[in-house]
Amino acid sequence: MKYGPGEFSKLSVKAGMKEWIESRQNMCDNPRIYDELPQEVKVTLDRWIAVSIVPSKKERSSYGIKTDFHRETGIYVYAGVINGALLKAGYQPVNPKDTNWNFKVDVLKRKDLKSYSPCPVF
Repeated sequence: MKYGPGEFSKLSVKAGMKEWIESRQNMCDNPRIYDELPQEVKVTLDRWIAVSIVPSKKERSSYGIKTDFHRETGIYVYAGVINGALLKAGYQPVNPKDTNWNFKVDVLKRKDLKSYSPCPVF
């Protein structure tokens, strides 16, 4: 299934994603919240990370990455979800004691994805 900006937002309300987000506000910064994601969202996020995140010398915050993911897919997640997904993908936070983790990664923009990935995911 392909998602464009905003498309998942309508579907997510039907699928209970709005309720899922609201019921987990107390875990919003915890990376373990990633494990509780609905499978469809987890697959979309993992695929997005695989084609959009690359190692870098500069740092990006999980909050900023969360915003990029939301802009690209229309799916809202907590920064803790991004933390957990990046850990699963093999990235380590610069300082795991920070609330919003920083990772030494860069997010490829949509125009950059065409040259980076032979087959678009979204």
